[in-house]
Amino acid sequence: MSRNVENLSLDVRRPYYEEYKLPDFFYNSSSFKQLNIKFAHKMVMECRYGSSWVSLQKLSLTCCSISDDSMAKILSGCPNLEYLRLYLCRKLKFLDLRNSLRLRTLEVNRNLKKRGPRQIVAPHIHCHRLVDSLTSCTLVDVGSLTEAKLDICYVQTNNPFFEFTKPDFLQLQVKVLEMLEKVQNAEKLTFGGNFIEILSLAEIRGVYFPMLKVKSLTLDTVISQYVIPGIERLLQNSPDLEKLTVRGRTSSNAILKPDQCWKSSKDGFNWNTSCCCCVLSALLLSCADGASSDSDLAYSGNTPDAGGAGCGGGCGD
Repeated sequence: MSRNVENLSLDVRRPYYEEYKLPDFFYNSSSFKQLNIKFAHKMVMECRYGSSWVSLQKLSLTCCSISDDSMAKILSGCPNLEYLRLYLCRKLKFLDLRNSLRLRTLEVNRNLKKRGPRQIVAPHIHCHRLVDSLTSCTLVDVGSLTEAKLDICYVQTNNPFFEFTKPDFLQLQVKVLEMLEKVQNAEKLTFGGNFIEILSLAEIRGVYFPMLKVKSLTLDTVISQYVIPGIERLLQNSPDLEKLTVRGRTSSNAILKPDQCWKSSKDGFNWNTSCCCCVLSALLLSCADGASSDSDLAYSGNTPDAGGAGCGGGCGD
């Protein structure tokens, strides 16, 4: 491999029964500026002697088995790193980015099987995109954050091992609200449907929500009765909101079964399942009435935007 390569995409495909490690010399190239590494099966990144990626600005790792120690050694040799993407990186539990002074964007995707970092310390990043598993990740320090995208990874299954119970929800609710508090000063926020659903469950239980300083809010969710309370609370707690975008469709499967956790602490609470799209339209109109003339409200889906009247039909069951 030439030592003058600046942009490299490496897609390693090997039989599942063979373990493969990147050679030590791979970590010594000082010419890399963009590096995209995608592994499959038993692929290991073991950085034993540190890296010399002094020119590297963008690093993307997919399905890599990498330890905390190897990640720390790699990062120590990347003083100019600005963008880091970690997609399903197993073995990695603690991600410490305190010494990555130029890092501005961090993307982390974790799921139920190949998880990824459980704790993230990133005081210098401005943009953070996190797709988290049910075994939630903790944002320890993201004090410079100006933009964040958060959602919860959930795969429906008939396997009782993954049955989602009330104690699981209560633990996840705490984690989700902690994440919301960590990003409360960000000016641009995007929340996915499962994340909003957990917020809805917390809302009907009367749990405290932090006030947000968000100016641009995107709700990337299907439209159903299970997200309306969370959306309402997010709007009420966003007094500085200038732009609201809802990317919705009109059907959804709830992350929890209705007989498990969808019960209010107040007797007599009922979901209005007949026209959740109309409820959303009413929320948008209410927000528009209280917004400044510079505010921008948009809805992307199968129902009218905030300026329309009525419902386009086909609301979720």
